[in-house]
Amino acid sequence: MIGTAKTGHAENCSDKYSDKYSLLVADDNLTNLLCLQQILLANGYEVIAATDGHEALLAAEQKQPDLILLDVMMPGIDGFETCRRLKANPATEDIPVIFVTALSNTKDMVTGLELGGVDYMVKPYRNAEVLARIKTQLKVVVLNRELRRSFDFQEREVNRRTAELEAANRALKEAQREIVKRRQFLEAVLENAPDAIVTLDEVHHVIDWNPGAVRMFGFSPEEAKGKHLDNLVARGGSLAEAGEKTRMVLSGRAVEPFETIRQRRDGTALHVIAGGSPIMIDGLLAGAVAVYTDISAMKRTAQERKEYERRIQQLQKMEAIGTLAGGIAHDFNNILSAVFGYAELSIIRSRGNQVLQRNLNGILEAAKRAKDLVQQILLFSRQGEQELKPLQIRPLIKESLKMLRSSLPTTIKIKQQIEGDLENVLANPTQIHQIIMNLCANAAQAMEEDGGVLTVGLSQVGLTEENVRHHPGRKAGTYLKLRVQDTGRGIPAELLDKIYNPYFTTKAKGQGTGLGLSVVHGIVQSYSGLIEVGSEPGRGTVFDVFLPAIELEAVREELPVIQLPGGSEHILLVDDEAVLIEVLGDMLRLLGYRVTATTSSVGALRMFQASPADFDLLITDMTMPELTGDRLTIEVRAERPDLPVIICTGYNRRLSDNNPETLAVQAILMKPVEHIQFARTVRAVLDGKERTLPVG
Repeated sequence: MIGTAKTGHAENCSDKYSDKYSLLVADDNLTNLLCLQQILLANGYEVIAATDGHEALLAAEQKQPDLILLDVMMPGIDGFETCRRLKANPATEDIPVIFVTALSNTKDMVTGLELGGVDYMVKPYRNAEVLARIKTQLKVVVLNRELRRSFDFQEREVNRRTAELEAANRALKEAQREIVKRRQFLEAVLENAPDAIVTLDEVHHVIDWNPGAVRMFGFSPEEAKGKHLDNLVARGGSLAEAGEKTRMVLSGRAVEPFETIRQRRDGTALHVIAGGSPIMIDGLLAGAVAVYTDISAMKRTAQERKEYERRIQQLQKMEAIGTLAGGIAHDFNNILSAVFGYAELSIIRSRGNQVLQRNLNGILEAAKRAKDLVQQILLFSRQGEQELKPLQIRPLIKESLKMLRSSLPTTIKIKQQIEGDLENVLANPTQIHQIIMNLCANAAQAMEEDGGVLTVGLSQVGLTEENVRHHPGRKAGTYLKLRVQDTGRGIPAELLDKIYNPYFTTKAKGQGTGLGLSVVHGIVQSYSGLIEVGSEPGRGTVFDVFLPAIELEAVREELPVIQLPGGSEHILLVDDEAVLIEVLGDMLRLLGYRVTATTSSVGALRMFQASPADFDLLITDMTMPELTGDRLTIEVRAERPDLPVIICTGYNRRLSDNNPETLAVQAILMKPVEHIQFARTVRAVLDGKERTLPVG
């Protein structure tokens, strides 16, 4: 049992030792232990009690008493063994031990002292003797502690002074190394800095001219040293500005970094960020440092980024206008379908009346021109796709120029620079003809007042990633380059961003629609091509059109044979426009078909579900209220998976790829549909020739 006892009142509490120290008392006899504990407590000591050697060892290590009173005769481990273990433990080896025992022979006393005890008291003992012995040993403790503190202090002072001297010596050596290292670092900075760093004397003459300055301005250090900085790097207006900044530095003021123009040795202009600071020593100007950062590449990149963003904005604008154009084309095509239908039906029924047929043919011709106009709008917006095939465009260009020659005044000369042995392009011949004619017509009109030279060139070129990086979505590769160049009045720079806008024109009223370049732009974009323009007012304009080359062999076109195939099958016809239901229904009936027609897609579905086996073909509009054409197709196919379907639409974005497989139908016809094409498509689908006519 380990216990600690304290007292706040004692007979000798004023003793200078009694209120400072703790004593460990170890005795297996509780009476002796309590008696000695009471004596010590009465004299103001803190007492730690232990009843055997194990408790004493644990208490000594944990409590660290100032003195231990240790009975010799204890069970387990006796006082001698306990003392031996205390002295063997670094944590308790310095605590003085007084043996207290009934053994009074000299041998036991010697044993206790040899084990490290400092005193030996024999029971019974007098209280005064015990207290005197304890005070004596505590005085020794105090003296040992003071001696140790003094020794430790002296040792610390010696160590401190030694450390200070060593630190001072190290600091001196480190300062010397740092000076060398700093000088080497500054020299390396001057050597390796990409910027031009120039040190100058008090009159702005060059002292140091680093490699960055050599690379930037082209002067060697030998050529630059001793020269006035401004005369080396500035010319003209830049020289006056440089002189102003120099005066600031020589007056002791720093020049904050600013963007400016400086010149290389060969006179080439550099965009730089320049800055300078005076070097002051003891308040006097000793020189200056000037720093130049070349931002020419950054300027070019910024300009290129601006150009790229401009092209992106142009594409987004054209796409937005194209979306609007597509919507207009849908409604207009529905109207034209009725005009075509009624005119063609009337022609069929007016045989023998030549005057009436001539008038009706005039209506058809006007309708065809309107159809072409809608097609141009869709071409501009890249939403009216045409059948593409491998073409040699060289003959098309020559044919177009031959046609164009007869319409041009003699003051305009045509110069051809058309190379041979060129790759094919995937294109539509009508659209290639449109590109050539529109570009050449614009060029001719630009020269009609004073005449000039129209140059048309065709060559094969390779475009790199660098060439196409400003054209979003375009890839490097082999292209055919069509160039149309004139020597006319040119296009003002402020109008170049607008020339592809539909209906934008600088021509007088009645001389053009403003769609020509819009159509060209739309066609070129649909071919994944590029179009670039360069113009200088008073010197002419050049358009370069780049079309991707392909290795497929060009195909020859065969003239179609006009025929009107018919049949007797039962056709379900659906369109929300009543006039188109009437026209298309009459066309089908004239061809011999049985027709069930309705303007309601929901009604058509009910009729079909009532008798699915009665119908041989579904012809449906795409955009209808309640149930669209594609949804109607899905519903009827749930009943009759084998039922062929033709989609007939004015325009729908989902059908802009013109592929019947998009909606799993047999054919797609674009309004307005002429009766010959309509008749052939219907017959082909009924005969099982699926997807032979994807687009009208």
